[in-house]
Amino acid sequence: MGLSKQLYEEIERFEEMSLNGEINEVDAFWELKQLEELIELKSKNISKGAMRLVRLEKDAKLEKNGYIFQVQQKTTWEFDHITKWVETKNQLTSIQDQAKLAYQLSQKINLVSDFENPGSQIANVNSGEVIDVAYPKLSEPFLKVDKIKSKK
Repeated sequence: MGLSKQLYEEIERFEEMSLNGEINEVDAFWELKQLEELIELKSKNISKGAMRLVRLEKDAKLEKNGYIFQVQQKTTWEFDHITKWVETKNQLTSIQDQAKLAYQLSQKINLVSDFENPGSQIANVNSGEVIDVAYPKLSEPFLKVDKIKSKK
């Protein structure tokens, strides 16, 4: 089918028009975001049938267009019912919160700058407790899009 090639060429043309100023880049981003959501929805609708066909193949694998299709399933584990795990997780959360607060406080008094001196510590003047300072790790910038909630 030519849908993939046709769609690819249309998106490439759309990108060029956006980069050349023929289309507003925010409008172009929005159009592609809507297309992405549509493709995700339609892929979910089609995936059950595709998985059924792959399972019918020898070794439950299907080679097509230079790709191997296999049905897989991920395992996740639940620990919330284990008392020791919950207690340890709460301790970890407390340590993380203290380390974040130590960073924020150190910023307010210009003790350390961003990403400086890994392993820095500050002391709580009230308790004398020494707290390790956490440091932020920033992601790549991205454009967040939220739907405006209608006023009622």
